[in-house]
Amino acid sequence: MYVNQPGEYYATLSIKSNDPVNKTLNVPVTMTVIPADNMGKLTGMVWDNCLETPLEEVMVHIVDGNPITMTYTDEMGEYTAWLVEGTYTVHFMLTDYITFDAEVTIVAGEVVHERAV
Repeated sequence: MYVNQPGEYYATLSIKSNDPVNKTLNVPVTMTVIPADNMGKLTGMVWDNCLETPLEEVMVHIVDGNPITMTYTDEMGEYTAWLVEGTYTVHFMLTDYITFDAEVTIVAGEVVHERAV
């Protein structure tokens, strides 16, 4: 498994044995990935001002993002991306909505909040 975003990742490790009673032992595993020293966090919310509701499944396209170039908002309209320090153009896109563009500067060890409305 390749992971390019910090966070908690969960899996189950299945161990097979010759034991006739316990042929398989399942062990829960947690992998904690911490951000690299040169990374900062971009986070925010996408909101429909007319309906006063969060927007789900908005594509958040980070032009030349490093290490990721795209993520989506969740059911609360929130998104997060860990990026290498630098300045990025971000496009927020959803069918039937006008694309919103923003320029963000990521500083290592800091959090940048960008709200798209």
